[in-house]
Amino acid sequence: MGIAAKIVATLAALLAPLPALATRPGDTILIAGDSTASTYKGDRYPQTGWG
Repeated sequence: MGIAAKIVATLAALLAPLPALATRPGDTILIAGDSTASTYKGDRYPQTGWG
């Protein structure tokens, strides 16, 4: 197994439990960041974000 595959496997193992932690009613996930963490409507295209 190459180094990239080992990194991916490790990250997958570490991140797999995270969705289960945020599925209870009332739980909220907050994203702190700059404009890249914002959501923009279609009229702002091509400005986009991943938030």
